[in-house]
Amino acid sequence: LKDLWVMRAFWRALWLSTCLFWISKQWGDMDQLLPPFLERYYGESVPYYTIHSINLWICMLGPSLAASLTTHMEDFDVILPGLWVMSISPAWLAVDPSVPAAVAFVTLLSVGEVFWAPRQGAWVASIAPDGREGIFMAMLSLKSLITTVPSTAFNGWLNSAFNPNCESCRDAAGHFCAEDTVTHSAHAVHAVEYACR
Repeated sequence: LKDLWVMRAFWRALWLSTCLFWISKQWGDMDQLLPPFLERYYGESVPYYTIHSINLWICMLGPSLAASLTTHMEDFDVILPGLWVMSISPAWLAVDPSVPAAVAFVTLLSVGEVFWAPRQGAWVASIAPDGREGIFMAMLSLKSLITTVPSTAFNGWLNSAFNPNCESCRDAAGHFCAEDTVTHSAHAVHAVEYACR
């Protein structure tokens, strides 16, 4: 392990991984913020898990297609455009918070991901010392392990502060109450609350 700490390649890879933290955090945001946002703002009828599954399908089918289209290109010629696509994906929700914007967010995020994430892994493996690729990658993955807890806690605070769960708007089973009692929420412009009778 001591040898890794003095390797320039290790610090290059660690610095790149650290710089990509806020872009990579969108994966956690998609998992922890998007479903509650869609349900609490637009109701239980929104197919939020179907929207979330767009990422699964693109990430299952997309990498082989992206690899075939970019195999002749240098790693960073693929990584940088993919990062730009993924980084601008939340702009749809910022401009127009809506269900179609959520679909656009997940779609763009996933398309960007299938281009840059596999190539970043390939680049890191290419600069790892021969025969020590495993420990090299394992040490780099510690950053993700360390940042997971504060990142998840931050997302929980965001949900609590900006996307609160209205317990009084739900029945005993946890479902939103009847729609004929809909009132506009004071928490956000696009939100609705369901008041139980």
